[in-house]
Amino acid sequence: MASNVAKFDPADHTDDLYDAFSEFIANFHYEYMSITKEPSESEATTDRQRMEWHEQNKRKQFLGKFASRNFQRDFEDSVPNCERDTISFSEMIVTLKERYKPTRNTTVSNFEFHSLRQKSG
Repeated sequence: MASNVAKFDPADHTDDLYDAFSEFIANFHYEYMSITKEPSESEATTDRQRMEWHEQNKRKQFLGKFASRNFQRDFEDSVPNCERDTISFSEMIVTLKERYKPTRNTTVSNFEFHSLRQKSG
């Protein structure tokens, strides 16, 4: 099945996977809001139920349409099988950012931090 949707593939970002993933997620939030519908009354009646529905739906949309098989494997390696159907999108992002954190380019991060600090002080 061919798709023209941009997918996140960890193999394409070996130099700084953490930041590439963070940027992709930031863009995905906007894309998700533009393509998703609100849950039906039978699926969610309260604000909390709607929020939970969106967290689950967002995870499903991301993994199904916006993630490469390599990313799906990282998800499977990082999240226990018993939690994969119930983990929220936000929890999934935190878990995978932790997995990708060692790939951060700390030299660039430190430079950006010091540049910001010098501008503010």
